[in-house]
Amino acid sequence: MHIMERMLEAHPHKGEIEIMALMDSIQTCFESAQSCTACADACLAEEYIQDFSQCIRINLDCSAICRVTGRNLIPAKQAGLEPHCATVAQLCDSL
Repeated sequence: MHIMERMLEAHPHKGEIEIMALMDSIQTCFESAQSCTACADACLAEEYIQDFSQCIRINLDCSAICRVTGRNLIPAKQAGLEPHCATVAQLCDSL
């Protein structure tokens, strides 16, 4: 059993959540954060870095939003974050 699954199974609100779906959402948030950070890093390696300043800024902002969302996707707060998750998904899709 994955450590995150064990943690969620022990949570007092576990009956209120779909554990596998929540784990997938958390993992997706952190994978998206890593992808955005890698893209920003690639832009920083470009010869004419000033041409990539907006791309770098957007990717770093998206990475930060995805990390915060992933950290906050816990059972007690899950229902209140659904609109936030939809906004994060739209932001990432627009990159």
